[in-house]
Amino acid sequence: TGELIPWLAKSFEYSQDFKVVTVNLQKEVKWNDGVPFTADDVVFTYNDLYLNPAYEGTFFAPARAAAIDRVEKIDNYTVRFILKAAYPRFHINVNLFPTSVAWWATEILPKHIWQGVNVTEYKNYPPVGTGAYKVKEVGPTFIVYERRDDWWATEVFGIRPGPKYVVCQFYGSEDETALRMEANEVDYCIFGILSYGSAEKVCKENPEVMLWSRATPYTWVDPCPRALFLNNLKYPWNLPEVRRALSYMIDREMLVSLGYEGTTVSTPYFYPPYGALQPYLETIQDVIEKYEPDVYDLTKAESLLKGAGFSKGTDGVWVSPNGTRLAAEVITWLGHIELMRATQVLVEQLRAAGVDVTYKPVATSTYFEITSNGQYDMAYVWLCPGDTDPLSNLLLFHSRNSYAPIGESTEIFEACHRYNNSELDKIIEELEVTSPIANPDKCKQLFRNAMEILYRDLPVIPLCQTPAVLPFNSHYWVGWPSADNPWIHPLIWATHGVIALTGYQSTITGEWVGGIRPKTITYTTVYFTKDTPRFRGIDLVWY
Repeated sequence: TGELIPWLAKSFEYSQDFKVVTVNLQKEVKWNDGVPFTADDVVFTYNDLYLNPAYEGTFFAPARAAAIDRVEKIDNYTVRFILKAAYPRFHINVNLFPTSVAWWATEILPKHIWQGVNVTEYKNYPPVGTGAYKVKEVGPTFIVYERRDDWWATEVFGIRPGPKYVVCQFYGSEDETALRMEANEVDYCIFGILSYGSAEKVCKENPEVMLWSRATPYTWVDPCPRALFLNNLKYPWNLPEVRRALSYMIDREMLVSLGYEGTTVSTPYFYPPYGALQPYLETIQDVIEKYEPDVYDLTKAESLLKGAGFSKGTDGVWVSPNGTRLAAEVITWLGHIELMRATQVLVEQLRAAGVDVTYKPVATSTYFEITSNGQYDMAYVWLCPGDTDPLSNLLLFHSRNSYAPIGESTEIFEACHRYNNSELDKIIEELEVTSPIANPDKCKQLFRNAMEILYRDLPVIPLCQTPAVLPFNSHYWVGWPSADNPWIHPLIWATHGVIALTGYQSTITGEWVGGIRPKTITYTTVYFTKDTPRFRGIDLVWY
């Protein structure tokens, strides 16, 4: 929705020129070792780590250094970000500012822990953080977190998460995970572990287990649409005509049916269809009709390739003007059920259309290494996490993030396509300094101009929205976010996962929203040792 939820900070304010951002911190926050969280932690994290070139490869990031000049302490609970240029979207850029929109956020580290240690070697164990849980035990296939009953938010908001322990367990196989969930030994399963078929079987065997929705397509729409990434520095994938021809070769409805068991929808977008993005997506419908980024048409694919000088060999494989076969290796993430299955369907379609494609699933570490370094032809990847502001995913196509010679790492992994377009760069840079609040119409026009270029050149090929198969079990805990009660992203494992357990206070209504609670509650008499105006019970009722 785009609603911002204050957490470690209470508020922020831009200067009139958008070059200074003042942040007011929550005064009651403490690290899990009892030390107060203050402005000193914020200033240290940025000035000594994130903006320090000595720590390139660990903390320092060129993107942060390009945007932020320094961070100043005003008092113990007020900091000021001094930016190098006007940036009205600074507060929602997760790579620059401690905001969580989906998976990750820029973290603030405790100065009293990190100052004086060798930060490139320090293991940060046990981790010191401000969260509701702390690490209790770690094993080869599990982590046990224990609730902090001295958690600062209990004092500030009068809340605490219901579960005393959160156990993250890897069972090794899809079948074993499914059996454990059927037996009520698993409360929640992150996506990528169970296929829809397995999850459907679990739901039938155990009526207390359900998916995000009770109706087709049953799944939650993940923030990261799937796409076929092409290495734009390798011939012939550097040719827009070839990239668009490949797009016409893909039958996305078949991909959805066979690769995803009908649990998602094809998409022409580089974004999820979330509410905050709808005003932007509505401006590009005619651009989509013009370039047809999601249309399956082998005749148009053939026309584009012939126009670029390609011809079909006697074996049915296209041949380039220089006599080389149109061949590629498509890589994907070994062990990720969804990605592997969908990639196989995609590969078969490209083969049938005359592309000599091989399929290679690789280990996670290898996958990130070879894509980031540009040592690949094609990859089944995601566009992430453009869920509240269109700039997020457009930045994946700015050359400062996406362009590097093959063998050198791109600034952002999701920008590994190596597309380079100075015209697009200028549009993105103008959008960066245009306030979506003060000038929404200009933002929409700039977005439209950018998408016109991206659909024309098609550096990556949009395929489908990502279906998150998220089975949750109501045997012990109820109140999980669902299509019937979509109070938050159901990302228990992400940076805002604790909010998915506790709920949050809406900045719009002032009411407390969501939270999970035990299915069975035993009430008893309690006595207070200090004045307590109100508190929220484990049943999520305020007393």
